[in-house]
Amino acid sequence: MKRVLVLSFLLLIGLVSSQLTQSLIGEYHDIVMGILKILTMIALSYIMIHVGYEFIIDKANIHNYGKDYLIAASTAGLPWIFVTIYFVYFFSSDNGSTWNSWKESLLLARFAAPTSAGILFSMLAVAGLGSTWVFRKARLLAIFDDFDTVILMIPLKFLIFGFQWQSVIIVLILLGLLLYAWKNLHMFKLPITSRWVLIYAVLISGFSEFIYYISSLYSADSSIYIEVFLPAFFLGCVIKKQNIHTAVKVIDIVDTLKESRRSYFVSAIFMTLIGLSMPSIINIFSDIPDIVVHSMPWYMIIYHVIVVTLLSNLGKLFPVFCYRKDVNLKSRLALGLVMFPRGEVGAGVILMAIVYGMGGPIIIVSILSLALNLILTGLYIFFVKKLVKL
Repeated sequence: MKRVLVLSFLLLIGLVSSQLTQSLIGEYHDIVMGILKILTMIALSYIMIHVGYEFIIDKANIHNYGKDYLIAASTAGLPWIFVTIYFVYFFSSDNGSTWNSWKESLLLARFAAPTSAGILFSMLAVAGLGSTWVFRKARLLAIFDDFDTVILMIPLKFLIFGFQWQSVIIVLILLGLLLYAWKNLHMFKLPITSRWVLIYAVLISGFSEFIYYISSLYSADSSIYIEVFLPAFFLGCVIKKQNIHTAVKVIDIVDTLKESRRSYFVSAIFMTLIGLSMPSIINIFSDIPDIVVHSMPWYMIIYHVIVVTLLSNLGKLFPVFCYRKDVNLKSRLALGLVMFPRGEVGAGVILMAIVYGMGGPIIIVSILSLALNLILTGLYIFFVKKLVKL
């Protein structure tokens, strides 16, 4: 658990630093955040390439994965539904009597849906749970979970903001990558050492930013942004398994001591960057009185943060009621807890809501809830390890 504690500490350091350094970077805020975004994308791509490389799917029994997808979709959907209803009835002025209050809540509450694949896989790997049923199943559910979140955001944006042609292009690209990875699963013998994986990660992140930049030149409202974790995962899926022979046994290249240390180092950087990339609570509070936030007392803000966090995690426990024929209750509970970590995708949803003009206590509560879940990630993994070892 030492490495888990280190990653949790780095996450917390990054989170605190992101709030304390806002006044120092001042006019360079956009530049600094842009650099952090690129570095985070590269680190996430690196992690997800390895996840895809380790991903195994039984093509002969593809029908079995339909159940997993439905469970993953429910595990992402229930927190979204719970938090949406809570936002509507506690933060809207009309208690949900108009479509406007519902559409804003539907968009922002989506931050509670996606499990952070990067944080999850990093934490489970350093906790020594990589060979467990919980890890294998969590890997599948988390990928389906994030894929479902990205895909569902598209019709949601259509519903709220009208038809956007760039969203159709994103869907086509992702579906194309998915089909290609499926047909060529672990077929190509590409280098998989850390140096090459870093090059792949840089190229994927650069391509994503290039597409975004070019599309933004055409129209700021029609930009195309492709989340890097899915293309990186698909790339890992097509790389052929590669072993090396030692005097004792045959082992996979990525399992060597040198490669494991480098992967841990990248995970440590990623955790720090995730914390540093959190939206600034200080900036949001800058023009708000010290005691009251938009006529809402601090103790009420704290109360809502706790309730929203509980509701979002309650929905994530849906796998506890599934897989009864496969494993015992402790393993199912561990799987539910594993789905708790939130991170880069949820933060992206909040930032999108801010860009679309949402503000006030609902944004404050969302950011603080996401931050609280980040801080508690190490504790979640600690309990998961206890349950798995029992």
